[in-house]
Amino acid sequence: MIRAPLIGLSSCVTHRNGGDYHEVKNQYHDAVLTCTSGLALSVPSLGQKMDIQAYVDSLDGLVLTGSLSNVHPSRYGEMPTEKAEPFDEQRDEVTFQLLELSIAAGLPTLCICRGFQEAVVYFGGTLHPMVHEVSELNDHRRPDLPDLAGQFGLNHSVEVLEGYWADWLAKEGILPENRQIMINSLHLQGVKTMGPNLHIEARASDGLVEAFSAPNLPGFFWAAQFHPEWDAANVPQYRVIWEAFSRAAESRRDKRK
Repeated sequence: MIRAPLIGLSSCVTHRNGGDYHEVKNQYHDAVLTCTSGLALSVPSLGQKMDIQAYVDSLDGLVLTGSLSNVHPSRYGEMPTEKAEPFDEQRDEVTFQLLELSIAAGLPTLCICRGFQEAVVYFGGTLHPMVHEVSELNDHRRPDLPDLAGQFGLNHSVEVLEGYWADWLAKEGILPENRQIMINSLHLQGVKTMGPNLHIEARASDGLVEAFSAPNLPGFFWAAQFHPEWDAANVPQYRVIWEAFSRAAESRRDKRK
């Protein structure tokens, strides 16, 4: 029997009722189970207690998930402020090591929202701690709507540039002539500068980077500032991302037999 690819999902640490919890939002597990052939595994954020290399060696794909927390500003040369909170330095410690080891191993990696921001910083880029306070940029924060379906709904367009996402969309016949695709937007931080050797795949109308890839790396690497995990099976522009990631994870699994 051919085993299913094992997909790791980065966890956030939350503190409540005197205890620490390692959490992954349901939609990430759901996207893996409905849009890939894989099995989802939550990877905890336990720092030096973990053998992170052993996790990477065991996985066929990695998803750096979104979060309510933000990358600590000290990692990209900014001073922390209360307005940029909450932070999760336990997660930072693990995800930056996961990035280093996964890239070295050619592990297919999909980075979403906070994971996208972690990848930007890992590759030498910087972030705006609060995008809505930058005069030339739009407000990309979570919409003030009463339900999650509205908050995570398609609420602004991006221009899809030449790259992997454009190819996946075109293959499915869903890349419009004007190259405008609707996405959601729920982030406080955003790209200020990009590191070298990265390819920008999509921009918002204000020029903010919404997706990028790293074509010079040995394995699949794709990052989205938006949330393609939300209702992924029913939103074609999201589904093609997961299906491409799934193919890469299956290929890694097959090579490891």
